[in-house]
Parts: sequence; structure tokens; C-alpha cells
Amino acid sequence: GDPSVSCAEDPACINRLHPAIPMVTKVDPGERIVFIGRDAFDLTLDPDEFSSAKANPRDGVGIVHALTGPVFINGAKAGDVLAVTIEQMEPADVGWTEAGPFGFAGDQFGTDGRFIVWRINADYAVSDALPGVRIPNASFPGVVTTMPGEELLADVLARETALLDSGGAVMNPDPDEAAPAMLCGVDGTSPSECLRTIPPREHGGNMDIRYITTGTTVYLPCFIDGCGLAVGDFHYAQGDGEVAGTAIEMGGRMTVTTRIVEDPPDLVQGKANDAPVDLVFDRIPLAVKEALYVDAARSLGASPFSSLWRYIFPNVIPSLVVIFSVNVADAIMVLIFQGTPQRAGVQVELHDFPGPPTGASNRRFDDEDTLPDMGEMVIVAYRPKAGRESELLDLVRDHVPFLRRLGLATDRPASAMRSNNGVIVEVFEWEDGAITSAHENPEVQALWKRFAAVCDYIPLYELPEAKDMFAQFDPINL
Repeated sequence: GDPSVSCAEDPACINRLHPAIPMVTKVDPGERIVFIGRDAFDLTLDPDEFSSAKANPRDGVGIVHALTGPVFINGAKAGDVLAVTIEQMEPADVGWTEAGPFGFAGDQFGTDGRFIVWRINADYAVSDALPGVRIPNASFPGVVTTMPGEELLADVLARETALLDSGGAVMNPDPDEAAPAMLCGVDGTSPSECLRTIPPREHGGNMDIRYITTGTTVYLPCFIDGCGLAVGDFHYAQGDGEVAGTAIEMGGRMTVTTRIVEDPPDLVQGKANDAPVDLVFDRIPLAVKEALYVDAARSLGASPFSSLWRYIFPNVIPSLVVIFSVNVADAIMVLIFQGTPQRAGVQVELHDFPGPPTGASNRRFDDEDTLPDMGEMVIVAYRPKAGRESELLDLVRDHVPFLRRLGLATDRPASAMRSNNGVIVEVFEWEDGAITSAHENPEVQALWKRFAAVCDYIPLYELPEAKDMFAQFDPINL
């Protein structure tokens, strides 16, 4: 692909799907393919010019999705299964997000939309419109697809037209900004047959699964000879779906290898990728790493609540902090990129954790597992001043016991840990409403003055671990 020109000028850019779309190149299985992609809307943005707007600067959605391809895989025949392994994702340096009154959490935005421009590097994305927020790099392609065959094309057109006629939300073929224009455009030979790229289908397509990333192998059916592999809709970060608009959309480079699968799996039903399998915790996806924590805890006899509190909750606290530090709409924009177990706007009941992938338990908590009344959790990061760490540690060890004696902190065990840059992190629970009382208490103020003499308070996003999905710290004995 050539992002220096528009999609319409780039013969390797397509935004419709059809078996007759010309292949841009041929490669052998096992050869590395480097796709140079543009963002889904083919936008050219400069974060120095503006960082936010009320809406996408491009009118209409005819351009969506601007993909790169298709590539002919030598030796592949219709009926084969193509294994596509993602070796590398390299993000562009600018991305964008649009959120508004559509999608699962759209009602949080009222009738107004919001468009955010991001500065991107290999580690994180930041925006002048959301100061203090950094989104870790979790790049993946929203679209990985082969071309439909004639039979599948006819079937899709028939069923999507019937769905549209019954009032369903369908984008039928539309020649506006269609590429390739000679086939799908206004004066093209088959504009009424070129499928939009909006929904995923049997050929793959717009799956938007954040686990389809570096190291993942996706198995796609071939409906035409050569398969016609195309990719695009690159995302820098996204939660489990685009719940209120888009992900962090971007261009970039994606390197893949392919192989034609011998004795292929049946792709009619079941998984079509090697990505981590999500278990489900009462409708909230529970990522595999967290599930492993839970399995290990249960093997040691931990109750479901203990597993939740000790192994899951520490991984969602940063997202909860976001909710209370920015307005609701901005919090949702951040949370939809993180994909943590906590979801904004979802009220759930706590059930037992699911078991191994072969099945899940629906047992409710026993009486001893009942959640206690909760106060307010707080996480504080202290950077010790030069030569004052020992004094700081003494204060941290006395801090929560002192607050408890005043009736300001609960009996929930406090935790302390050390970041790899030497910052001390303390986690404890206030009694309900105690934060205001503490700020009015002269004894507490005197203690905090002693803290200020030996450390500086820093925001959590300055911790190097803040960019890690599963942050790890050295424990400190209290």
C-alpha cells in the first residue's frame, strides 16, 4: 500500500469485497508479506493542528474500510484453509477515536459526539484533549479477510437484502467512494454486487477481536483460487468491541506469513483463531491470564471472593481510578481501549468463577463468600526524596493503623509495594465518607505533613508499570 496518496489513487487499496477484485501481487506460502495500511477512513491528521472536534472531519462512510490487498497466495485453491500468522504490528504516529450516541455505551454521550486525535509511539498513545491519560500499545488489525466466492457472494447479498427489507441495520452495496472504482464505483461493472466491509462474515472480515495480534494465527477459508488476502482497519488499542464508536484507529505496517493448512479444521463452527480464549465471569470477559490466577488460587483453597479481591481487582484498579478522575464520557473512551474485566456502565451480580474451558459453574456465593460492605479504595504513589526511603517506609507502616485508630480506615488488609523505579505504592480502604473527615482532622494533617517532608506524591500513570496490562511490583511487608 501507499498511504502517501489517497485510497482512490492507490491500486493496493480496496474498501469493498468481490471475487473479481484484481490481486495486487502474488506470494508463496511462508513468504513474509508486509501490508502498509491506512486508517479505516483514510484520514490525514496533524495533532498539532487540533486534538479534538465534535465529529469526524470526513463526511460519510463510503470510504470504510480502507484495506490493503488482495494478495494471491500461490498454490491455494478454493476450499483450502489459509493460516495467517501475524509476526509484527508497527503503528503509525497518529491515530484517532470517534465516540458518540451509538453502540453499547452511546447513551452516556447524549446527542453529542466527540472526535479525539492521538499522538502514538511504540509504547503508548496520548492526546492533548485528554491530559494525564496514556493508553498502552495493544495494536491489532480489525479486518483480516479473504475474498468471497460467487456462491457466497450471492448468498450474502440475498440474506443482507432480506434483513434490510425487514428493518435491520445493513449497509448494502453502495458505489460512493468505492474502491476499486472500475468494479465497484458509480461507473463500475458490478457496483450492486460489491460487499461492504462493515460486518464479519464466513470469509473473516471486520472481526475487531483485540486478541488477533502479534503471535496469533488466524484460519480463514478460501472461496477463490489464491484466497485474496486483505487486511486493514488497524487499531492501536480497543476493549472487547467498539462499544461507543471506534477504537484508536490508525495506519501502520503489518507483517504476516501464510501457509495452506493440511487436514484443516472445520471452520463452519467453533473458533477460527489461535488467540487466547476468554472465559466469562457473569457476562464480563475474563482474560486467560486472570483465569490462570483464579485457577491457581482455587487450587490453594481460596474462595471466589478471595480470588476476585486478591487476583482480579488489583488489575482493574487503574481503570476505576480513570472513572473518578475524568468525566464519564472521557472515562468510557479510555475504558473501551483497555478491555479490563471491569466495564463502565454494566451492573453485574457476582457469581462463582468459571472452571476450566470444558465448563463453567453457576453456583452462587455461599454465605461466607458474601461481599462485605465497602468503603472507598485509594491507591497512593510516594516517590521518596533522596536518602529518605527508610523514613518513608516507617511512615507507610504506621499510616493505616493510625487511620484505623481514628476510625477512618477499614480493617481490610492494606498493601504496599515498590515500583521498579523506587516509588512506594500504598493501597488501603477508607471508611465510607472518611476522606472528608481526614482532611479536616489536625492529627491526620500533621502526619501527612511528615509524609511531604520525605516524599513527593505522583500520579499513577507516571509509574513505569502503568503501561503494562498486568503490572508487577515488589511486595513490602507492613
